[in-house]
Amino acid sequence: MIYLTAHRVVSSTGESGINAFLHGCEDDGGLAHGDVQAVARAADNPGKLIERAPDLAPGGNRVRSHLDLVMADTLSPERLTELLGENRAELTSALVATKVVSGVGMRFGAEFGLYDALSQEYDALAVRTVALLENAIRSGTL
Repeated sequence: MIYLTAHRVVSSTGESGINAFLHGCEDDGGLAHGDVQAVARAADNPGKLIERAPDLAPGGNRVRSHLDLVMADTLSPERLTELLGENRAELTSALVATKVVSGVGMRFGAEFGLYDALSQEYDALAVRTVALLENAIRSGTL
């Protein structure tokens, strides 16, 4: 299993960017049963860092939005892109939404200041997660 996450962050000096990370995580069996809490458990215990793509140095940044994904390490970037697109409307219908579909746990959240741009924010984070997965596959780290 992998835990893939992207955060829109703002530094203490006002710089903004997206930091993305891919971790190897334990499969606790929750996704197979549709347990949405499997995403939270993976976020709390992400496992070994495999790949990273931060725009800003990690640490001390404020997170404005996040997209957390938990899935099998065999899921293709193409299938992930399909699932992210198919579930976009539901995941961007509130400031925080979590679901499990086709064995992939998804959690999207944003601060209130981004409410009018939830879809655009989701899209930006989704692009970064897929790009990080593609890079990990291409480089052989996954």
